[in-house]
Amino acid sequence: MAVSMLLMYIVVALPASLYSGAVTLRVMFDLNLTHAVWLIGFTAGAYTIYGGLKAVVWSDLTSSPVQNRRMRVCICVPQARRRSPSKRSRPRS
Repeated sequence: MAVSMLLMYIVVALPASLYSGAVTLRVMFDLNLTHAVWLIGFTAGAYTIYGGLKAVVWSDLTSSPVQNRRMRVCICVPQARRRSPSKRSRPRS
């Protein structure tokens, strides 16, 4: 399963990210699409090699508690609203 997910990432997600970024660079700076894809790939690779992953780990570490809180709110608030009786749900006498 991990191999299939990795292949899907390589075949679907990575090219889509490279292409969408290259189209943006083409529109903004009038670059050739192929050169823009190579520029984005080279920049991402260099960033990763020279310490980018460390920055990603720290940003994930600091943003995880915030995302966890948001997830709990999104799950708990609708359930609390569903459990509490609403004024509109009472039948009229």
